[in-house]
Amino acid sequence: MTTPASPSAPAAPPAPELPVERRSAFPALVLHATFVNGLMVAVRLVASYRALSLDADALALGIVAAGFAVLSVVAAVPMGRLVDRFGEPIFLALAGLLLGLGSALTVTADSIALLTVSQSLLGLGQLAAVVASQTLVGRRGDRTTRSARFGVYAAGAAIGQLVGPLVGAAVVAAAVAGSGAAPGLVIFCGTAAVTMVLGTWLIHVEGRRGPRHLEGGQLAAKVPAMTILRWPGMGRTMVASLSINLGVDTLVVFLPAYGEANGIPVGVIGSLLALRSLVAIGARVLTGRMVRWLGEANALLVALFVAAGAFATIPLTTNVVVLGIQMALLGLGLGLGQPLTLAWVAATSPANAMGTAVAVRLTGNRMAQLVAPIVLGAMAGPAGVAAVFLALAALLGGSGGMLKRWPLPRDVTG
Repeated sequence: MTTPASPSAPAAPPAPELPVERRSAFPALVLHATFVNGLMVAVRLVASYRALSLDADALALGIVAAGFAVLSVVAAVPMGRLVDRFGEPIFLALAGLLLGLGSALTVTADSIALLTVSQSLLGLGQLAAVVASQTLVGRRGDRTTRSARFGVYAAGAAIGQLVGPLVGAAVVAAAVAGSGAAPGLVIFCGTAAVTMVLGTWLIHVEGRRGPRHLEGGQLAAKVPAMTILRWPGMGRTMVASLSINLGVDTLVVFLPAYGEANGIPVGVIGSLLALRSLVAIGARVLTGRMVRWLGEANALLVALFVAAGAFATIPLTTNVVVLGIQMALLGLGLGLGQPLTLAWVAATSPANAMGTAVAVRLTGNRMAQLVAPIVLGAMAGPAGVAAVFLALAALLGGSGGMLKRWPLPRDVTG
């Protein structure tokens, strides 16, 4: 675990206040996040059921899930530097292309190996979208509104996560009924095309050049990734962030397996995942108010402990009503926690390195997403899928305990 920052730890350079982006950019960015997250959740749900139809055991299911992160671990920091140099919108458009390729391969794959490759392409596309969009949100506006802006952005993502499971479940049902891959290809590739159009529009609105371009065409100096990791509190923020992201990922990947083992239909599983996202939308819209009421440190602690409690109790029931309550609690905890960690990273990052700082945070997330599904899948073999949820409860609870013992050193709201 990360220990409290010593007096010699390098402080993050101050982040200058930047003008708010053009009026049409932020709504388009939120809409882009909605489509990206809806597509990602739907395709990953389809991938899980596709793997189960190929007789995948829990370990193979974990390997398919880990494929989502394998390219992103290597590509995150270089992509962040490219975003710093060339600007965000180009990568928002590129994300649509990669998501389309990954989605098409998912619905047509006929082996575990091809499914794993499809998830790698999907993960790389989602990485491009997330690095670019989170950087764009963080660079605009002032520190007094940053938590609220990240909350609205994350609410847009949660709307996609609300619709995605329902769409994914419908695609699975259509395939079982004999429609094959055609519905998935049309829906998924069409959605990817919309993200490309939105990214292209943002290139027009925001321009092509990144904030590291200075007068005379020179570039500002790079901030090394290791320096970013040594910023006070960054390690603890990364642990909290990866715990929250693993929670969301694990639900999408392993809740279908829990449902299959306990006779819960695919439509019900999709509805439970959608319920979690519905509650997350409300939690994220109210992020700014929650921060003003509780303070960002207490709000993050509440988020982590609520999510830990919900995960710990999932193995105790197969009752759909009780599972719905647990999904609502996970929507609150996971939904509130993500924008708080995003806002903290943005508040402590200089404008010319914010893309790199966001990418460093995402690298930690992707490393966890690469290793954890395989470990959890291997654990679920002898111990059952319930062990996966208990492990996540321990991780989230441990993250909360760490932040309780060693709070973040500065206020994300300034």
